[in-house]
Amino acid sequence: MCFSASSSFLISAVGICSGSYCVSRVNQTNVYDYLPIALTPILFGIQQGLEGMVWLSLNSADSQITKTYAFGFLFFSHFLWPFWMTFSVLKVETGETIKKVLIGLLTIGFLYGVFLYFPLLVNPDWLSVNQVYGSIQYRIHVMSHGIVSPYLGILLYVMLTLLGLMLSSHRGLNYLGGLIFIALIFSQLLFDYALISVWCFFAAVTSSYLLYFFSSEELFQTS
Repeated sequence: MCFSASSSFLISAVGICSGSYCVSRVNQTNVYDYLPIALTPILFGIQQGLEGMVWLSLNSADSQITKTYAFGFLFFSHFLWPFWMTFSVLKVETGETIKKVLIGLLTIGFLYGVFLYFPLLVNPDWLSVNQVYGSIQYRIHVMSHGIVSPYLGILLYVMLTLLGLMLSSHRGLNYLGGLIFIALIFSQLLFDYALISVWCFFAAVTSSYLLYFFSSEELFQTS
């Protein structure tokens, strides 16, 4: 499978349009606690638009432009996503026990995002961007490199990103978490050399599921 600027821009447009519909449904039904999850496809759309620009800039001689767009893409993958999904679930949950768990996940996710992303801004040489087998590979130095296994880092990232969705009492959000997890397994098995880019691409695709979620008022109910 080959990815390209055009595919990133296409998914960007789909995400922004899908998210706009979801936001309109929030306004129509006055369920404003669902606004963060409704915004999720738009955020994925913006991220994919930035990766489309990474694709275009890879063909230029100015590597600094490529890194600028790459840092925009990584803002989402390395800073926002580790806590955004948990934040979105926290807004719609009412049970005190699950809210306490989500607040803990949210705090850890935010701090982990800071740990992953902001050192890159201070040390831009820690990032390199290349095209490998038709996909974009982001090679990133992490401060814990050589101390903590990278697999543990990936496991923590996955848990922080998806556990909130899986723990939610809203079955529609459980489904979203399951779809993103399937996208992860698919990406890891076939595109492990470009996991960051490819998983975000397919996660953006699966976020269009929220069109169905917001079109059916039944899915707003807890399981």
